[in-house]
Amino acid sequence: MKVTKKELVRELYKKNHTLPRKDLIDLVMKELRTTENSARTHISNASKELNASLGKAYNTRNTVKPSLKKEQAKVIVLNNYTQLTRKELAEKLVKDLELKSLNSAQTHISRLVKELGIAA
Repeated sequence: MKVTKKELVRELYKKNHTLPRKDLIDLVMKELRTTENSARTHISNASKELNASLGKAYNTRNTVKPSLKKEQAKVIVLNNYTQLTRKELAEKLVKDLELKSLNSAQTHISRLVKELGIAA
């Protein structure tokens, strides 16, 4: 039976989970002859699966940070939704958050209005 990359990485992770992340990535890249992105993905998946049995915590990214554009946009939309027109609000987001386009700002506004339950 053929052993998959997933199974190989799980075994490597079990044996070497104490290595620094960079060394672990290099090891997986060398053993599997794969790219760095592929190695990172396989290691992340293996750590999700195995960390509980290895007595380690799996750290997820904290996506609720005041520094993220989405969170900053939420504050701006909450504070200015009733005073500004939709176009003015989009322009404010582009200017304040350095968004790439008005369309991107409009998308942020639409999502946030739904998420926050603000009447349109």
